[in-house]
Amino acid sequence: MNRRIDIWPVLAMLTLLTAPAFGGIRTVQLRSTARVDPGAPIRVADVARVSGDEAGSVGAIVVEASPDWATGAWLEIDAAAVRGAIEASGLAKTCHVAVSGRACSVGRRPQRPPAAPEQAGGPQPVAEPEETGPTVRDAIATRLAMLLGVPGADLRLTFEARDGGVLGTGVEGRAVDVQPTGSADRMPLAITVLEGERIVISETISVGVLVRRPVVVAQGVMGRRERVDPARVTSETRWIGPTADPATMADLAGAVTRVRLEPGEIVLRGHVEQPFVVRRGDLVTAYTSAGTIMVRTRARALDKARVGEVVELESEQGGSRFRARMSGPGRAVVVQDEAPKPQASQLGGGP
Repeated sequence: MNRRIDIWPVLAMLTLLTAPAFGGIRTVQLRSTARVDPGAPIRVADVARVSGDEAGSVGAIVVEASPDWATGAWLEIDAAAVRGAIEASGLAKTCHVAVSGRACSVGRRPQRPPAAPEQAGGPQPVAEPEETGPTVRDAIATRLAMLLGVPGADLRLTFEARDGGVLGTGVEGRAVDVQPTGSADRMPLAITVLEGERIVISETISVGVLVRRPVVVAQGVMGRRERVDPARVTSETRWIGPTADPATMADLAGAVTRVRLEPGEIVLRGHVEQPFVVRRGDLVTAYTSAGTIMVRTRARALDKARVGEVVELESEQGGSRFRARMSGPGRAVVVQDEAPKPQASQLGGGP
Protein backbone atom coordinates (compact mmCIF):
# COMPACT_ATOMS: atom_id res chain seq x y z
CA MET A 1 0.00 0.00 0.00
CA ASN A 2 1.34 3.45 -0.98
CA ARG A 3 1.92 5.83 1.89
CA ARG A 4 1.71 9.55 1.32
CA ILE A 5 4.53 11.57 2.89
CA ASP A 6 3.84 15.23 3.76
CA ILE A 7 7.04 17.07 2.69
CA TRP A 8 6.21 20.51 4.17
CA PRO A 9 7.11 19.75 7.80
CA VAL A 10 10.42 18.37 6.55
CA LEU A 11 11.15 21.55 4.58
CA ALA A 12 10.23 23.71 7.56
CA MET A 13 12.62 21.78 9.77
CA LEU A 14 15.43 22.19 7.20
CA THR A 15 14.76 25.92 7.05
CA LEU A 16 15.10 26.24 10.80
CA LEU A 17 18.32 24.21 10.81
CA THR A 18 19.91 26.25 8.04
CA ALA A 19 18.62 29.69 9.12
CA PRO A 20 21.96 30.92 10.52
CA ALA A 21 23.71 30.18 7.23
CA PHE A 22 21.18 32.18 5.25
CA GLY A 23 20.45 34.90 7.75
CA GLY A 24 21.05 37.72 5.27
CA ILE A 25 23.73 40.41 5.19
CA ARG A 26 24.02 43.23 7.71
CA THR A 27 25.86 46.24 6.26
CA VAL A 28 27.99 48.59 8.35
CA GLN A 29 28.99 51.78 6.48
CA LEU A 30 31.51 53.90 8.40
CA ARG A 31 30.76 57.61 8.67
CA SER A 32 33.49 60.16 7.99
CA THR A 33 32.93 61.90 11.34
CA ALA A 34 30.82 61.34 14.45
CA ARG A 35 30.36 62.67 17.98
CA VAL A 36 29.71 60.94 21.30
CA ASP A 37 28.85 62.20 24.76
CA PRO A 38 31.81 62.81 27.11
CA GLY A 39 32.55 59.66 29.12
CA ALA A 40 30.34 57.45 26.93
CA PRO A 41 31.66 54.33 25.16
CA ILE A 42 31.95 54.36 21.37
CA ARG A 43 29.51 51.90 19.76
CA VAL A 44 29.14 50.69 16.18
CA ALA A 45 25.99 52.82 15.73
CA ASP A 46 27.97 55.91 16.74
CA VAL A 47 30.53 55.55 13.95
CA ALA A 48 28.54 53.81 11.22
CA ARG A 49 25.17 53.39 9.52
CA VAL A 50 23.90 49.86 10.17
CA SER A 51 21.22 48.20 8.04
CA GLY A 52 19.68 44.74 7.78
CA ASP A 53 18.16 42.35 10.31
CA GLU A 54 19.44 42.69 13.87
CA ALA A 55 20.78 46.16 13.02
CA GLY A 56 20.07 47.19 16.59
CA SER A 57 22.18 44.35 18.00
CA VAL A 58 25.06 45.14 15.66
CA GLY A 59 24.81 48.86 16.39
CA ALA A 60 24.92 48.26 20.15
CA ILE A 61 28.31 46.53 19.98
CA VAL A 62 30.97 48.51 21.88
CA VAL A 63 34.06 49.34 19.82
CA GLU A 64 35.88 51.43 22.46
CA ALA A 65 34.65 51.08 26.05
CA SER A 66 36.84 53.83 27.55
CA PRO A 67 37.95 56.30 24.85
CA ASP A 68 41.29 57.97 25.59
CA TRP A 69 40.85 61.67 24.77
CA ALA A 70 44.20 62.67 26.29
CA THR A 71 45.99 62.89 22.92
CA GLY A 72 43.58 65.32 21.28
CA ALA A 73 40.04 66.37 20.53
CA TRP A 74 39.44 63.55 18.02
CA LEU A 75 39.91 59.78 17.92
CA GLU A 76 40.10 57.67 14.77
CA ILE A 77 38.13 54.42 14.68
CA ASP A 78 39.11 52.39 11.62
CA ALA A 79 37.33 49.54 9.86
CA ALA A 80 39.62 46.93 11.43
CA ALA A 81 38.59 48.01 14.94
CA VAL A 82 34.89 47.76 14.02
CA ARG A 83 35.33 44.31 12.47
CA GLY A 84 37.26 43.14 15.51
CA ALA A 85 34.52 44.31 17.89
CA ILE A 86 31.81 42.56 15.84
CA GLU A 87 33.79 39.31 15.70
CA ALA A 88 34.48 39.46 19.44
CA SER A 89 30.73 39.85 20.12
CA GLY A 90 29.95 36.49 18.46
CA LEU A 91 27.33 37.92 16.07
CA ALA A 92 29.57 37.19 13.10
CA LYS A 93 29.01 33.47 13.78
CA THR A 94 25.25 33.69 13.24
CA CYS A 95 25.03 36.34 10.50
CA HIS A 96 27.22 37.90 7.86
CA VAL A 97 28.27 41.49 8.58
CA ALA A 98 29.87 43.54 5.78
CA VAL A 99 31.94 46.52 6.96
CA SER A 100 32.80 49.23 4.41
CA GLY A 101 34.66 52.54 4.66
CA ARG A 102 38.18 53.36 5.89
CA ALA A 103 37.82 55.16 9.22
CA CYS A 104 35.63 57.51 11.27
CA SER A 105 36.99 60.53 13.17
CA VAL A 106 35.13 60.72 16.50
CA GLY A 107 34.85 63.85 18.63
CA ARG A 108 33.14 64.66 21.91
CA ARG A 109 29.90 66.60 22.10
CA PRO A 110 30.20 69.78 24.14
CA GLN A 111 28.79 69.69 27.66
CA ARG A 112 25.29 71.15 27.77
CA PRO A 113 24.30 73.44 30.64
CA PRO A 114 21.81 71.89 33.09
CA ALA A 115 18.17 72.54 32.30
CA ALA A 116 16.47 75.32 34.25
CA PRO A 117 14.01 74.12 36.91
CA GLU A 118 10.33 74.24 36.01
CA GLN A 119 8.48 77.30 37.14
CA ALA A 120 4.96 77.16 38.45
CA GLY A 121 2.33 78.62 36.19
CA GLY A 122 2.52 79.58 32.55
CA PRO A 123 3.61 77.51 29.56
CA GLN A 124 7.07 75.98 29.71
CA PRO A 125 9.50 76.20 26.74
CA VAL A 126 9.86 73.02 24.72
CA ALA A 127 13.47 71.83 24.33
CA GLU A 128 14.59 71.33 20.74
CA PRO A 129 15.64 67.76 19.91
CA GLU A 130 19.42 67.25 19.78
CA GLU A 131 20.94 66.34 16.43
CA THR A 132 22.11 62.71 16.51
CA GLY A 133 23.61 62.56 13.00
CA PRO A 134 26.50 64.49 11.45
CA THR A 135 26.37 68.27 11.76
CA VAL A 136 27.97 71.32 10.14
CA ARG A 137 30.64 71.12 12.86
CA ASP A 138 31.54 67.61 11.67
CA ALA A 139 31.55 68.70 8.02
CA ILE A 140 34.01 71.50 8.88
CA ALA A 141 36.33 69.06 10.66
CA THR A 142 36.26 66.65 7.71
CA ARG A 143 36.90 69.40 5.15
CA LEU A 144 39.78 71.02 7.05
CA ALA A 145 41.44 67.66 7.75
CA MET A 146 41.36 66.96 4.01
CA LEU A 147 42.68 70.42 3.05
CA LEU A 148 45.52 70.28 5.59
CA GLY A 149 46.38 66.66 4.82
CA VAL A 150 46.08 65.39 8.40
CA PRO A 151 43.85 62.81 10.15
CA GLY A 152 41.04 64.14 12.29
CA ALA A 153 42.92 63.19 15.47
CA ASP A 154 45.69 65.67 14.53
CA LEU A 155 43.27 68.59 14.13
CA ARG A 156 42.05 70.80 16.99
CA LEU A 157 39.28 73.31 16.27
CA THR A 158 37.78 76.06 18.44
CA PHE A 159 34.54 77.79 17.59
CA GLU A 160 32.77 80.92 18.76
CA ALA A 161 29.70 80.51 20.99
CA ARG A 162 27.62 82.75 18.72
CA ASP A 163 27.99 80.21 15.88
CA GLY A 164 26.38 77.38 17.87
CA GLY A 165 23.18 77.42 15.81
CA VAL A 166 25.05 77.05 12.53
CA LEU A 167 27.44 74.42 13.86
CA GLY A 168 24.68 72.25 15.32
CA THR A 169 22.66 72.10 12.08
CA GLY A 170 22.21 68.54 10.84
CA VAL A 171 23.58 67.69 7.39
CA GLU A 172 22.21 64.16 6.94
CA GLY A 173 20.84 63.96 3.38
CA ARG A 174 21.91 67.55 2.62
CA ALA A 175 24.66 68.99 0.42
CA VAL A 176 27.31 70.90 2.37
CA ASP A 177 29.99 73.24 1.05
CA VAL A 178 32.80 74.49 3.32
CA GLN A 179 35.19 76.98 1.69
CA PRO A 180 38.06 78.82 3.41
CA THR A 181 37.98 82.49 2.40
CA GLY A 182 41.37 83.37 3.88
CA SER A 183 44.56 81.90 5.33
CA ALA A 184 45.08 82.51 9.04
CA ASP A 185 45.33 80.62 12.32
CA ARG A 186 41.74 81.76 12.91
CA MET A 187 40.37 80.71 9.55
CA PRO A 188 37.30 82.36 7.96
CA LEU A 189 34.94 79.80 6.40
CA ALA A 190 31.97 80.26 4.06
CA ILE A 191 29.33 77.64 4.95
CA THR A 192 26.49 76.70 2.58
CA VAL A 193 23.98 73.93 3.27
CA LEU A 194 21.57 72.94 0.50
CA GLU A 195 18.49 70.74 0.88
CA GLY A 196 16.87 70.03 -2.46
CA GLU A 197 16.22 73.43 -4.04
CA ARG A 198 16.36 75.29 -0.72
CA ILE A 199 19.44 76.92 0.84
CA VAL A 200 19.23 76.06 4.53
CA ILE A 201 22.37 77.96 5.63
CA SER A 202 24.59 80.55 3.97
CA GLU A 203 26.92 81.98 6.62
CA THR A 204 30.53 82.96 7.18
CA ILE A 205 32.15 81.98 10.47
CA SER A 206 35.69 81.90 11.84
CA VAL A 207 37.35 78.82 13.31
CA GLY A 208 40.52 78.57 15.38
CA VAL A 209 42.72 75.86 13.88
CA LEU A 210 45.67 73.97 15.39
CA VAL A 211 47.46 71.08 13.70
CA ARG A 212 49.66 68.49 15.40
CA ARG A 213 52.93 68.29 13.44
CA PRO A 214 56.56 67.26 13.97
CA VAL A 215 58.77 70.31 14.56
CA VAL A 216 62.37 71.16 15.41
CA VAL A 217 62.85 73.03 18.70
CA ALA A 218 65.88 75.05 19.88
CA GLN A 219 67.54 73.59 22.97
CA GLY A 220 69.47 76.75 23.83
CA VAL A 221 69.96 80.34 22.76
CA MET A 222 71.20 80.74 19.18
CA GLY A 223 72.28 84.18 18.06
CA ARG A 224 71.67 85.75 14.67
CA ARG A 225 73.99 84.60 11.85
CA GLU A 226 75.07 81.60 13.92
CA ARG A 227 75.58 78.25 12.23
CA VAL A 228 72.98 75.75 13.46
CA ASP A 229 74.53 73.03 15.62
CA PRO A 230 72.50 69.75 15.31
CA ALA A 231 73.30 68.99 18.96
CA ARG A 232 71.42 72.14 20.05
CA VAL A 233 68.08 71.29 18.44
CA THR A 234 65.65 68.44 18.99
CA SER A 235 62.59 66.96 17.27
CA GLU A 236 59.21 67.19 19.03
CA THR A 237 55.50 67.06 18.21
CA ARG A 238 53.63 70.31 18.81
CA TRP A 239 50.21 71.86 18.12
CA ILE A 240 50.85 74.74 15.71
CA GLY A 241 48.78 77.03 13.49
CA PRO A 242 48.10 75.98 9.88
CA THR A 243 50.06 78.95 8.50
CA ALA A 244 53.27 78.05 10.35
CA ASP A 245 56.06 76.63 8.18
CA PRO A 246 58.29 74.58 10.52
CA ALA A 247 61.81 73.70 9.44
CA THR A 248 62.97 70.10 9.19
CA MET A 249 66.30 68.63 10.22
CA ALA A 250 67.23 68.50 6.53
CA ASP A 251 66.59 72.27 6.26
CA LEU A 252 69.03 72.92 9.11
CA ALA A 253 71.97 71.00 7.62
CA GLY A 254 74.68 73.64 7.10
CA ALA A 255 72.20 76.50 7.71
CA VAL A 256 72.74 79.73 9.64
CA THR A 257 70.16 81.59 11.71
CA ARG A 258 68.51 84.75 10.41
CA VAL A 259 67.06 85.67 13.83
CA ARG A 260 67.86 85.07 17.48
CA LEU A 261 66.26 81.83 18.75
CA GLU A 262 65.29 81.24 22.38
CA PRO A 263 65.23 77.87 24.22
CA GLY A 264 62.01 75.95 23.46
CA GLU A 265 61.24 78.05 20.37
CA ILE A 266 60.04 76.23 17.25
CA VAL A 267 62.46 76.73 14.37
CA LEU A 268 60.62 77.90 11.25
CA ARG A 269 61.99 77.83 7.72
CA GLY A 270 62.06 81.63 7.76
CA HIS A 271 64.34 81.56 10.83
CA VAL A 272 67.26 79.99 8.95
CA GLU A 273 68.95 80.16 5.57
CA GLN A 274 71.74 78.45 3.73
CA PRO A 275 74.97 80.48 3.58
CA PHE A 276 76.20 81.92 0.29
CA VAL A 277 78.64 79.57 -1.43
CA VAL A 278 79.68 82.10 -4.09
CA ARG A 279 79.91 85.88 -4.23
CA ARG A 280 80.41 88.38 -7.01
CA GLY A 281 83.88 88.01 -8.53
CA ASP A 282 84.52 84.46 -7.24
CA LEU A 283 85.84 81.89 -9.72
CA VAL A 284 83.61 78.86 -10.24
CA THR A 285 84.08 75.58 -12.11
CA ALA A 286 80.92 75.04 -14.15
CA TYR A 287 80.15 71.51 -15.36
CA THR A 288 78.07 70.42 -18.33
CA SER A 289 78.05 67.51 -20.77
CA ALA A 290 78.45 67.16 -24.52
CA GLY A 291 77.02 63.71 -25.18
CA THR A 292 79.08 61.39 -22.97
CA ILE A 293 81.91 63.91 -22.54
CA MET A 294 82.18 66.02 -19.40
CA VAL A 295 82.93 69.69 -20.09
CA ARG A 296 84.40 72.00 -17.46
CA THR A 297 84.44 75.78 -17.77
CA ARG A 298 86.13 78.27 -15.47
CA ALA A 299 83.94 81.31 -15.00
CA ARG A 300 83.53 84.29 -12.73
CA ALA A 301 80.33 84.85 -10.71
CA LEU A 302 78.42 88.05 -11.43
CA ASP A 303 76.31 87.79 -8.24
CA LYS A 304 76.11 85.89 -4.95
CA ALA A 305 74.16 82.63 -4.59
CA ARG A 306 73.43 79.74 -2.24
CA VAL A 307 73.37 76.00 -2.96
CA GLY A 308 70.52 75.28 -5.39
CA GLU A 309 70.24 78.86 -6.63
CA VAL A 310 70.96 79.90 -10.22
CA VAL A 311 73.67 82.52 -10.75
CA GLU A 312 74.92 84.30 -13.87
CA LEU A 313 78.54 83.50 -14.78
CA GLU A 314 81.01 85.00 -17.26
CA SER A 315 83.64 82.86 -18.95
CA GLU A 316 87.13 83.44 -17.55
CA GLN A 317 88.28 84.26 -21.10
CA GLY A 318 85.63 86.97 -21.19
CA GLY A 319 82.66 87.66 -23.44
CA SER A 320 80.53 84.52 -22.97
CA ARG A 321 77.86 84.68 -20.27
CA PHE A 322 75.61 81.87 -19.11
CA ARG A 323 73.67 80.69 -16.06
CA ALA A 324 74.46 77.79 -13.74
CA ARG A 325 73.00 76.29 -10.59
CA MET A 326 75.33 76.24 -7.58
CA SER A 327 75.93 72.75 -6.15
CA GLY A 328 78.55 73.68 -3.56
CA PRO A 329 81.46 76.08 -2.90
CA GLY A 330 83.17 76.76 -6.23
CA ARG A 331 81.01 74.23 -8.13
CA ALA A 332 78.03 74.74 -10.41
CA VAL A 333 76.09 72.87 -13.11
CA VAL A 334 75.27 74.81 -16.26
CA VAL A 335 71.55 75.35 -16.92
CA GLN A 336 70.53 73.39 -20.02
CA ASP A 337 70.70 75.18 -23.39
CA GLU A 338 73.00 77.84 -21.93
CA ALA A 339 76.33 75.99 -21.99
CA PRO A 340 79.23 77.90 -23.57
CA LYS A 341 81.02 76.27 -26.48
CA PRO A 342 83.92 74.29 -25.06
CA GLN A 343 87.57 74.92 -26.00
CA ALA A 344 89.86 71.95 -26.57
CA SER A 345 91.65 72.70 -23.29
CA GLN A 346 88.36 72.57 -21.37
CA LEU A 347 87.51 68.92 -22.14
CA GLY A 348 88.03 66.48 -19.31
CA GLY A 349 86.96 63.04 -18.23
CA GLY A 350 85.81 63.87 -14.72
CA PRO A 351 85.68 66.49 -11.99
